[in-house]
Amino acid sequence: MSICFRWQKNLNTEDIDVSSEKKNCILPDDYNQDGYKDFSVWHLDEGMGTYKIYRIFIFFPAEKKFKEIKSTCGDDFINIRIDGDNLINMTYEDSAPKSCSIPLKTLR
Repeated sequence: MSICFRWQKNLNTEDIDVSSEKKNCILPDDYNQDGYKDFSVWHLDEGMGTYKIYRIFIFFPAEKKFKEIKSTCGDDFINIRIDGDNLINMTYEDSAPKSCSIPLKTLR
């Protein structure tokens, strides 16, 4: 699946592979609160389907393109939410869920 976004002016075009065996959902949002629309692609986990697994793409205006960012805590972005100036990501330690806070300014 290739996706193309038109909400950014003068965007360099490139294909972003978001293929998955699961149904993907695309969510536009300003994840780093820099005034530019970013987006995420998420799908439900393969277990009971209760957790959302995200891939986050941040728009870099100087380069006029999106770049995928990786989680700095845990292997994936899971059930993310923005809380104030932080992106909250769920991680697991010994099968127990924990929250991890990532400052939004570090996503720029």
